[in-house]
Amino acid sequence: MVRQIVEVSLDDFDTRRDEIAQQLFSAAKDVGFFYISGHGIAQEEIDAAFAAGRAFFGLPKAAKERYPFNPETYLGWRGPDELETVTGPHFQETALSFQAKVHDIAVKILKSLFRGLGRDESVIDDAFELEHPDHASFLAWNHYPGLSEAEIGALRTDSDKLPPRLHAHADVDVLTLLFQRVGDVGLEIAPGNEVEDLSLVEEVGNPWTGVPVAREWTPLDPRPGCLTVNIGDGLTRWTDGIFKSTYHRVRAPKAGDPTGPRYSIPYFVIPKLNYAIQGPSQRWGPVTGFDLLAKTGHAYVSLKNNPDKTWQRAAYTDEIAELTTEHIVAGGNTA
Repeated sequence: MVRQIVEVSLDDFDTRRDEIAQQLFSAAKDVGFFYISGHGIAQEEIDAAFAAGRAFFGLPKAAKERYPFNPETYLGWRGPDELETVTGPHFQETALSFQAKVHDIAVKILKSLFRGLGRDESVIDDAFELEHPDHASFLAWNHYPGLSEAEIGALRTDSDKLPPRLHAHADVDVLTLLFQRVGDVGLEIAPGNEVEDLSLVEEVGNPWTGVPVAREWTPLDPRPGCLTVNIGDGLTRWTDGIFKSTYHRVRAPKAGDPTGPRYSIPYFVIPKLNYAIQGPSQRWGPVTGFDLLAKTGHAYVSLKNNPDKTWQRAAYTDEIAELTTEHIVAGGNTA
């Protein structure tokens, strides 16, 4: 089914808290993705953050390799795979200033969601304290290399399909705030965890083929002045499944789409490293910020090319985010 993606404005936040909470609650429960306007970050600041990322990605490979990806912290440069990504203080002044403003938006959204649930909003301040040494949320800069006509032709499968620029996946954090450039189309969402038929597999001819995805997708093209926000597996756990962590991907360019470089800046919101989250009904066991961050990093490194995609399906079913050490080790032995 094609979903309706709502836009929620944070304008006049203090006087509209109940209204905003209800709008966000419905969007998080029904879809798991929504747009945020009225967030208060000037376009000039967003443009400067994108420019910092483009400057880093333009460095020689040898320079970028000085910042290797660390799965313990999820920081560093990795790529090229489907895309290249950098996280961490490699352009510290821009990153820290920008992150502080994005974090404030994330806190407003999470408090509104807890308000909608009738739960204590004050736990959000404690779980996501930005200045705490165990703070775990982070910004990332993504670069999808441009595609020439020859490269597009070479990528086509025998069934005349193109692999997505980013495979279908669910985020394992609590919340993701995404900055996209207007015109950089391609982000789509699948029906999400309401679909239980794991046979809906789309063979697209890349290392991620075999993950369970729907054959119908809803586009989330960038809107001027808006952020795109989605629920992560951690918040699905924390709400006993009320809020949806939804599968999403970046599709291949269609006829008439831009084929040049594509950039995005996600902010992954994660509790403090030693802060445990669990839903009031205890549908799933508790996990800490470290569980969501470091163990996921190890899973990514060890399992991304594993033909057995059950580790991805964990985010799609009631096994959501069961990130135990035994699971990671077992998966690593088979990669």
